[in-house]
Amino acid sequence: MTTRISKMSAKKELGVAKLFDVSKSSKNVRKTMALQKAITHFQIMQLKKEETEKELDGGSIEYYELQESFLDETMKVQDEMKDYVVSVLKLTDEQTDSFDEMTLNEQMEFSSKISAIVMEADLKKAEKEDVGLKG
Repeated sequence: MTTRISKMSAKKELGVAKLFDVSKSSKNVRKTMALQKAITHFQIMQLKKEETEKELDGGSIEYYELQESFLDETMKVQDEMKDYVVSVLKLTDEQTDSFDEMTLNEQMEFSSKISAIVMEADLKKAEKEDVGLKG
């Protein structure tokens, strides 16, 4: 029988010594898949942006529309990651503020760490202290 709850450390990311409960419920699995889809969409948009920029004049309206669209996508994925982390870990306002202070890449790594626990990904290659798993 699989454990439905895992303990996770977020000391490095949030500066909190307590271990967080990470539920592997189907509800959290759905949240995780939705986040993974949003991140994948963001990565696709990023690649399309890079390809399209090569073809556009840097001062054209199309160029600026592309930049605006990409900024919208960036903010959207950040909001979705924040909602996901706050929901799954049940963060306090202070802990949420700590998450907001992270870079986009740090937020992606942290949400991926949580996702791996929820989805029961193979974490054996990582060191226990790197993933902060207990139980």
